[in-house]
Amino acid sequence: MILPTMTLTELAKEIQSDYKEVHARWTKFNPKFNKMRLKQTYYPWIWNTEIITKKNNKWFFSFYAQSKKDANVVIPHAYITFRYGGTTWAAYPLKGTNVLLIFSSHFFERYIERFAKAGADLITIHIEATEDLNAAIRQIKACGVKAGVSIKPKTPVSAIVPYLNDLDLVLIMSVEPGFGGQSFIEGSTEKVAELRREIDRCGSQAVIEIDGGITLANARAQFAAGCDILVAGNTIFGSEDPAHTIHELLNV
Repeated sequence: MILPTMTLTELAKEIQSDYKEVHARWTKFNPKFNKMRLKQTYYPWIWNTEIITKKNNKWFFSFYAQSKKDANVVIPHAYITFRYGGTTWAAYPLKGTNVLLIFSSHFFERYIERFAKAGADLITIHIEATEDLNAAIRQIKACGVKAGVSIKPKTPVSAIVPYLNDLDLVLIMSVEPGFGGQSFIEGSTEKVAELRREIDRCGSQAVIEIDGGITLANARAQFAAGCDILVAGNTIFGSEDPAHTIHELLNV
């Protein structure tokens, strides 16, 4: 098991040793992933999941499929995060080699600056992906762009309340992040309503966005609960007439 008292050398050995089990498990999982992939209507498709190894380390899997036609082109990735030196790091073993790529959280936070320079006018980060949300929000705004924060289905609205007056957007994930076509998680509409009450209470100007499992059947309920923006990728691009579907979503 990875421990915060380990040296970098010990951490690397532990991760490389653990990776043998990880590789065996993702190879075993490939047939199940292929069955899931063939049911999709929108590509490319990405599916994320987590596993706990026998050494009690949590790994993250990401399976990528370019298209339904390319049955053999399934690209799995695995990485692990750990604490070292007071910050969070991510390790990514390169399949088929002894190379272990290790990145600090600062490396990923630099993408804020890069996206802003590329032309983004609003940057949204996951509250679960940063150790210092206030610093991340300040970093976004220092780049001259608007700041948004996303919360995963298991993260309560209360986690975002202290930051509402500093935000331009709050994104509620109504599916687990990873791939399109998932079903809407019950209780997400209630989270929208709760967030709307908190925004109104504190006078925040943040808009509410919801993403995941949005359909013509549940879109009206999101607007009624106080949502401002709907993300409906699979509903739109999986339909025969995307333009008409967009019109319907805007007029539910």
